[in-house]
Amino acid sequence: MIYNKTIFAFIFLFLFSICSSSDDVNNQKDLTFLLHENLVNKLLLNFGSIESEGKTGIIRYRIKISNFSFNFINGKGKLKFDVRVSGKKNKIAITKKVISDLTIKYDKKSNSIVLDIKEVKIDFGKLLGKIKVTKFLKEKQFTMPGPDLSSFSISKDNKMIAPSIKDAEALFIKDAIKIGFTFDFK
Repeated sequence: MIYNKTIFAFIFLFLFSICSSSDDVNNQKDLTFLLHENLVNKLLLNFGSIESEGKTGIIRYRIKISNFSFNFINGKGKLKFDVRVSGKKNKIAITKKVISDLTIKYDKKSNSIVLDIKEVKIDFGKLLGKIKVTKFLKEKQFTMPGPDLSSFSISKDNKMIAPSIKDAEALFIKDAIKIGFTFDFK
């Protein structure tokens, strides 16, 4: 049984290591992990929309943020969404498409991938002025779990050799997030 786990672990490590390309920063890592933007966007489908109320001067408005989607480009991440602002009895009704920059990091302590949303202000004209739409987002970060690396331990002479993460970095590549790991073995 341990032999099967060992073979599986080596095959898994091999398959992920061949995903690594030689033209990016983390190509010298022991293991690379790709998270495709399609998977992240499928998760966002369940996110739904955000509805809230705001006030500018004496004007009260309703805001709806919907149609979230991620777009990963080499070195950059974008979050796209629609913002609809409406007033009482829909006398004001403005819809705008918004693109916010993202930053990415890998949190080694919690084994998670963190996407931070940059602040976005939109000018809705003379009546409403500039509104900071990112303040209506309940979360300013999207956090996703990293890969479970506990299955990569190997038994030799009744001694378990388990990897521990020495270094990890995350970056945006075309259509994916790439996380590269360097291990120490104990």
